[in-house]
Amino acid sequence: MICMLLASVGTYLRNLPIADLPQGSRDERIFRKKALQMEKKGEFHQAAKCYLHLKEVDKAAGMLIAANEPLKAADLYVEYGQPDKAIELLLKIHRYERAAEIFEERGEYLQAAKLYHKQKNFRKAGENFEKTKRLKEALACYYQIRDFEKIAEIYLSQNRLADAAAAYEQAYTYRKQLRAGKDTGPEEEEVEIALLAKAARLYLENNAHEKAGRLFAQVGDHENAGKAFLLANRLEEAAEAFVKCNELEEAIR
Repeated sequence: MICMLLASVGTYLRNLPIADLPQGSRDERIFRKKALQMEKKGEFHQAAKCYLHLKEVDKAAGMLIAANEPLKAADLYVEYGQPDKAIELLLKIHRYERAAEIFEERGEYLQAAKLYHKQKNFRKAGENFEKTKRLKEALACYYQIRDFEKIAEIYLSQNRLADAAAAYEQAYTYRKQLRAGKDTGPEEEEVEIALLAKAARLYLENNAHEKAGRLFAQVGDHENAGKAFLLANRLEEAAEAFVKCNELEEAIR
């Protein structure tokens, strides 16, 4: 059988050879007669070709369903501008993710998000909830897959600085856990440090000075750690940070 994945369903059917069909024939009576013959013989692809020639998309799709290829039938509906029928069929056969893709292609993001969520495709669900500004639902999806960086971005868009900072800390911890026991390069460690530095800056901006100081110190930014500790009135920690900063400068010289 010709592989239907190499081209669209419609193209496959149009190019499908049928025995005893006059070359180049356009006579609708011939195609209708042939369609009925092929259907009775169980040659459903050939029957679908004939119905498609007659522009009877429903019958062509029905033949593909009879051939136990409902996904191809759905694709045929989409190809011929009938996505609603494709969605109806896909929901009937519980192919929710493919239905979600069609909703997404049409810009119906909420319906897409709900179906992706039903299939536990939390990343796609989160992306589509975001597009509808349903950020609470989007956050819940991203928490499911522990995409803390994405969570931080959403909190930042809401000006929730403390929550964003905490999310960046979680991102750091999670990435570090994933890396534990693995032979990874310095690039991964640099990414982790950058996440912690983002958290520190956000804590500083949100006047959580002591937290900021501890994170700055953890990433080796002793100058900013000292400044943050001063703002927190943690004089001893500030002094220690500035000493380390001076020692580092001396070592560099």
